[in-house]
Amino acid sequence: MIRVRPALMATVAGLLASLASPCWAEDSDLSNGAQDPPPNPRPVIVAIDVDSIPIGAVPPAPSVDDAPANADAEEEAPGIAVQKMKNPPPRRKRRPPPSKLPSGLAAKKTPTELVELSLDHAEAGALYVPASDTTDFAGETVGGMPCRRQDQVPPSPVRWETATASGDHAEIAVKDLWFYGGTCTVRAGASTAVAFKAVAWDGGKPWLYALRDDKSVTFLMPRSTDVTAEASVGAPVTVRGGFTRVTLPLGRWGSSSFVAHISSMTLDAPPAPAPPGPRGKGQRARLQEKTPAPADPFVEVGVELVQTMSEKTPSLLVRRVALETPVASRMGQD
Repeated sequence: MIRVRPALMATVAGLLASLASPCWAEDSDLSNGAQDPPPNPRPVIVAIDVDSIPIGAVPPAPSVDDAPANADAEEEAPGIAVQKMKNPPPRRKRRPPPSKLPSGLAAKKTPTELVELSLDHAEAGALYVPASDTTDFAGETVGGMPCRRQDQVPPSPVRWETATASGDHAEIAVKDLWFYGGTCTVRAGASTAVAFKAVAWDGGKPWLYALRDDKSVTFLMPRSTDVTAEASVGAPVTVRGGFTRVTLPLGRWGSSSFVAHISSMTLDAPPAPAPPGPRGKGQRARLQEKTPAPADPFVEVGVELVQTMSEKTPSLLVRRVALETPVASRMGQD
């Protein structure tokens, strides 16, 4: 049984329907012409029973203060590649200040080398450096990590998340790593697994998973091209890589929401890159080039979380609508 107030649900549903009204109009215009309308252009709005979402939360990311006291006590993290950056970010050229070190010591100063951390295999993963001054993290590589070999520099935290799905259940394996600039190595830290449960389906297949605690609801879905999240109480957290994770805060008399665009409704790992084929010349080489595949249709998804002062359980609505063209193309036409 969905524990939501009918008046509140009608208000929020009306808001979401009004946001999707242009898609209804486009569908009506296309039906009068020769062009076939896109599949399922109308928005699908579903109310979710928050009490059915399992209890849990993604553990907070570590900070520099949580660094291990002894680097040798931790093993090197498997699955992470450390490579020198081919095109490091440009630096401003400025006259260095006069060194206060003796000439002999100044000559022995260790140069800084920038490296990039990446996954050495294909997976639905995210790799990022946690920071307290931001709540939006994106990427499957971490660049610009400084290596000063033989220097005693404190390690930097790096978080690695891997998403997998099976049926109506999904999981994020969270691994906290430590990058040591003195040895230019990545060592493993704490790890845990966070379980999610499906809350929304498309054609009988789950595409949105969730878990909750008393302070927030965390959503897991396939890779997105962009995410816009906002909240009246607290700050939402977004992580984008081979998957998308959004944490919306909870609060009485508060609301939070996000809108994202995805091209696949399946939470799968990307295929491994194909090995390079034999090089040819002239026309033979052009024939071996792979023809670009047509762009997948984009789907706009939205989640609205609202809780009034009198409600013990918040109201949760999920909306999705298929777009005729990718988001970038629609923006270019405006």
